[in-house]
Amino acid sequence: MKCPFCGHENTRVIDSRPAEENNSIRRRRVCDECDKRFTTYEKIETIPLIVVKKDNNREAYDRTKIEAGVLRACHKRPISADQIKTLVDEVETEIFSMEEKEEPRPIRIRWQQDTANMRRWWLDVPWQLKNNYALTIPKGALADVAEQQNDSIAVNYTGVDPEKFATFIVNVVGKSDEASYIVQLLNESGKLLQEKTGVHSGVCRFNYVPAGNVKFRIIEDMNDNGRWDTGNLVERRQPERAEYYMDDKNIDTFAAKENWEVELTIDMNKVFAPVTMQSLAELLEKREALRLQKVLEERAKNPRRNTNSNTSNTTSTMGGGFNSGMNTMMNGLR
Repeated sequence: MKCPFCGHENTRVIDSRPAEENNSIRRRRVCDECDKRFTTYEKIETIPLIVVKKDNNREAYDRTKIEAGVLRACHKRPISADQIKTLVDEVETEIFSMEEKEEPRPIRIRWQQDTANMRRWWLDVPWQLKNNYALTIPKGALADVAEQQNDSIAVNYTGVDPEKFATFIVNVVGKSDEASYIVQLLNESGKLLQEKTGVHSGVCRFNYVPAGNVKFRIIEDMNDNGRWDTGNLVERRQPERAEYYMDDKNIDTFAAKENWEVELTIDMNKVFAPVTMQSLAELLEKREALRLQKVLEERAKNPRRNTNSNTSNTTSTMGGGFNSGMNTMMNGLR
């Protein structure tokens, strides 16, 4: 414990005794440098409390603010400092003994029916950043036209900061005004992040895209049912065509960064162009060139690793040549 008078780090305990009804230990210390004495208290470390303000902002619990408020309220009153300290201790003990560190409060919500799809409803909530929300729908609160009721539903949400995500604005140019598509947003490993169905010519917006590399996969929804349909051998029907989007530079992976807004134009006439042997060969050549470019970039990033790999390959080649030469010589002697 550092001395509060001279700042010397070597202090020692000369007396210890329980205090505050055995909730803390009072220790008297003496500094080895200036010989001055001071008192410290040892208390149990607890989980920090979060105080919810009237404007829904949150801040860490501070005991000194309670003490300051009580002191202002007891100004010019016959209340001693020990009584104020006892009062604050009782309040603090009651707060820390609560099971809930933050008491949930109900908020007003509003249901909005989608004008394009009457079976879809939107939940309008005054979301706050970084706040936690719990949506609870009791059993039997909802019913369909067949009078089938829902089970109990409990979903947790967290208000996220929009500046921590990217936004992609996709200008879709369809083959025709009636053509329908499914646009899927995938991460670099191919996991589906977002999906937009019933996309026609116009603007398609992807909000809250996490940082990283993403790809776009487009499905030509021929029957406009909002899902990919497989083929049927009996009906001689081909499966719906699905293609990955590549720009004019043959790049199919795009970077998503925090607080970025990226705009793309996807021409479905190019994405779903007729497949010929020439176009297939060109596509394979482009993909191979892109793969080789990535390999060269990785080698440029790790030159030492490539040097070790080349050295090991050269050594193995030399060793193989030496061994084959020795085997040939021995066979000749025999």
